[in-house]
Amino acid sequence: MRTHLLLGGLWLLASPFLGAQSLTVAPYLQDAEPNSIRLMWETSSASASQVEWGASPALGSLAQGSSQTGSGSSLIHEVLLSGLEPATR
Repeated sequence: MRTHLLLGGLWLLASPFLGAQSLTVAPYLQDAEPNSIRLMWETSSASASQVEWGASPALGSLAQGSSQTGSGSSLIHEVLLSGLEPATR
């Protein structure tokens, strides 16, 4: 049986912080390794850099990250997900 990594929690966690801001760059994956991957996205203003993820619909893991100023007032968010199982999705 294949396990699926669920990243839907990004939207659930971000929504209370988004307020009047919006995503200017949708989430994308970087630096894939057998046990980790970096998730990045960009918003129009400040918000928390965190992702809830897990191998089941209940999610259950929370990863905190950082952000840096992009162009204008946008923020580039970066969260490293580690402790992943190889060959799963």
